[in-house]
Amino acid sequence: MSGPKKMQTNVQRHLNDARADSDISLVRGGPFYRAQEAIRLIKRDRWNLGRRVIFAIAVGWFLLVLITLLFNPRAVLGLVTDYPIKARMLVGVPVLLVGQLVMENVFRTIFRHIHDAALLTPSDADRLNQPLVKLVRLRDSIIPEVVIAAAGYARVAQTTQFTTPGGSTWAPALSARLVP
Repeated sequence: MSGPKKMQTNVQRHLNDARADSDISLVRGGPFYRAQEAIRLIKRDRWNLGRRVIFAIAVGWFLLVLITLLFNPRAVLGLVTDYPIKARMLVGVPVLLVGQLVMENVFRTIFRHIHDAALLTPSDADRLNQPLVKLVRLRDSIIPEVVIAAAGYARVAQTTQFTTPGGSTWAPALSARLVP
């Protein structure tokens, strides 16, 4: 057995094991999650939210400063004093990471309740497992992470190529090209 059939069998086995101890997760998996485990930001039994927030903010700021230095070195001071950027990095990133934890806990609670209350017949439970198998397979695929990274880089490329009147001071000043 190879290819998609073997993968589906592995995913199905994971779901069966998870059902036994109510440990199904749509968050814990995928390449980014495994990378965080590899650098010990996440442990199997702990989210280490504080470390992850600090790491995400540090990496985010480093990349913003690096991109600004590469494309518009004179605008670094503007980047550091731009309040919307500070809000996105210092509020938005932690909120997204906390949201991931909340989503994980709520999903596990719902799944555990459905399982413990025996709300589903065996055939209904199998029908519930079919989309879960697809979601776990998608979670463990590299495709969503590649799409997200590509969208992020596309947005950065767009920002560095175009600016709107009244835009951020750290964005490249290309208004001469935009005005006829």
